[in-house]
Amino acid sequence: MAGEPQKEVAFEEVAFDARAVADLSRIAGMGEVDFAFYARSVAAGGHVCTGVFVNGARVGTVIWSLSDGPHGTALVVDELGAEATPGVDVVKAVEALTEALATHYGANAIRFITRRKGFLRALDNYELTYILERKNGL
Repeated sequence: MAGEPQKEVAFEEVAFDARAVADLSRIAGMGEVDFAFYARSVAAGGHVCTGVFVNGARVGTVIWSLSDGPHGTALVVDELGAEATPGVDVVKAVEALTEALATHYGANAIRFITRRKGFLRALDNYELTYILERKNGL
């Protein structure tokens, strides 16, 4: 809206803590087993926990990692949990973050792991190749 100050979105590596758990709790299906896994993996350096900030206030958490494979390195966004923030498109901001991180780390692919159709629609202009996976009794 006219006259409203522009909202600044920033990202910063943060500890996997109660705030990260609260943010990730917004994701359907996330539970204590997932939180324990990410806590261990972040502590061991396997995943990175990144806070999402709007005008200095934390509004969400992104969990990401790098995955080496036969075709190169992929930057993988494993989880994104964030508050709805009027005037801010967090998904688009995360898209920009992942592109910068992929360039920095020399990744030749970016993967988003999600079950949410809204997340896919938000990335509609992104050149996506879909990888479908079904958990078989897990």
